[in-house]
Amino acid sequence: MQLKDFWIDMQHVRFYSPEIMRWVLHEAGLRDIEVGENPSYRTGPAIGNHPLPPLPLAPTGGGIKRQVKRAINKLLKVNPLRRRLRDAEDRLNVLTGWMQSLYPPAEYFVIGVR
Repeated sequence: MQLKDFWIDMQHVRFYSPEIMRWVLHEAGLRDIEVGENPSYRTGPAIGNHPLPPLPLAPTGGGIKRQVKRAINKLLKVNPLRRRLRDAEDRLNVLTGWMQSLYPPAEYFVIGVR
């Protein structure tokens, strides 16, 4: 009972997800249903998208091998540093999204029009 039927029987007193409340309002005949969250009341730490500090520039010099590699990259219009930065930014965005999913909104609202 505790592992299955309790959670699908809506007569038990518990918190309901925004999706369930949207369905309840829809079944009650309301339309233009809107779900939102209270941004001033969240659980967990504030996680934002802050710009990363600039990376230090690579040292110049390094001999013929490095100069040839740079020339080939310029010819192919490939910038390894830019590619690495883009990859790091993509990974940071995935990690930030994952961290935000750990702390869902603590308070939300569901409204509809009859």
